[in-house]
Amino acid sequence: MTKIDPKNIVLTPEEIKLRDELDAVIERDDWKPLEGEARKKMLRESQLAAKNYLANKKKKKKSINLRIAESDLEKLKTLAMHEGIPYQTLLGSIIHLGIKQRRKMHEMDFSPNG
Repeated sequence: MTKIDPKNIVLTPEEIKLRDELDAVIERDDWKPLEGEARKKMLRESQLAAKNYLANKKKKKKSINLRIAESDLEKLKTLAMHEGIPYQTLLGSIIHLGIKQRRKMHEMDFSPNG
C-alpha cells in the first residue's frame, strides 16, 4: 500500500478557506452547535449523505486502522452525536463525499473500464 505524504496534498481554494475558518473557530474556542432551522437542515443533509453512502455501498466493507488527532476524533464524535448517527458512519460519509469532490475536481474516471 502506498503512503500519501500530507505535504503533497493540494487543497482547493475552497478547502483552504474552510480549513482556515475552522482553525479560527477552534482557536477562539467558539465552537457552537447549530440551532433551529440551520441545525435541522444540517441534520437532514448529513443523514441523507450517510444514507446515500450506505445505500450506494454495494461492495464488501473493509476495516481499516486510522490514526488521527485525538481532538479531531472528539470533534467527529460530537458532530455525529448532534446528527444522531454513529461517528464511524459520519466519517465514512465524509470520506465518501471528499473522494467524490476530489474526483470532480480532477475529472478522474474511477469506473472499472476507465
